[in-house]
Amino acid sequence: MTERLNFTPTRIDSGDWGNVIIGSLGEVLREVDGEILHPTVRPFPMATTSGVVINDYWVATWVDHELQIAKMAALSLKEEWRNGPKRSMLRKGAIYSSSIEPETSKWSQTLNSEPMALSVSGNDFFFGILGRGIYKMNSESNEIWRSPIPNKPGNQFTNGPEKIISIFENNNDLHVFFENNWLAILKADDGSFIRSLELNLPEKIQAVFEGDDDYLISLNTGNIVIIENIDSEPQIYSTPGPVLAAKKTEESWIWTGWRHDGKLVNKVVKCITRPDIGVAFIGNNVLSNDGIISSHKNS
Repeated sequence: MTERLNFTPTRIDSGDWGNVIIGSLGEVLREVDGEILHPTVRPFPMATTSGVVINDYWVATWVDHELQIAKMAALSLKEEWRNGPKRSMLRKGAIYSSSIEPETSKWSQTLNSEPMALSVSGNDFFFGILGRGIYKMNSESNEIWRSPIPNKPGNQFTNGPEKIISIFENNNDLHVFFENNWLAILKADDGSFIRSLELNLPEKIQAVFEGDDDYLISLNTGNIVIIENIDSEPQIYSTPGPVLAAKKTEESWIWTGWRHDGKLVNKVVKCITRPDIGVAFIGNNVLSNDGIISSHKNS
């Protein structure tokens, strides 16, 4: 894919099938091995907040806070997608808007609060619902289990909704990272609580990226944190700006973000300026916010 995208990309949901490129205004585009498969469409009235590729389906969520609507739907990656209802239609028919579904969805559900942090587990997926719980569901939208939001370390009760940033399955455990710098560990097979840990970080978590057994954490205003395992002391490194995407290679962590590409080798950060904002990786290349794919400048 060498042509500039006709929209502003914000993230990529990737899987064995290929990539779904998501835009800031709800645009979606499917890409496999550098080839664009279908035209850009907007199947939802809002930009999606999270999504995962499961086999040959894309499961995505969208939220309208003003109208208090939260939805989740699965679209077949093998079928043609069409534009869905615009947000103006939701406003005009707000009383009926919770029943509006994408035309080509395999299934769609209305949720009772904001969905967060979708992640894949084979043919199933995990996600959180703000203030409600953590769930495991299969690709047919059947619930496998649900678990209440764990208490923050040192608290007998959870004080208000805790925003989940990421969920990862690791050796039959679930590692659930929360924005307010703590981590809950659950059993992946039934969602039962194991323990929770406070993370000694200087500011809130923006994103978490999985390596082997280690994690790279991006902080809200910049800088990264490496956790070699969940019980190790966090290692904090300075960056020129916020990190928006990161991945582990055979040699090192690499990342991209606000006007720079970075690499961590032998606990030394090396950063090179880029003129745009890197938002995602396609292979080892970077997709920037101007819709262009280019080489990672530090690889």
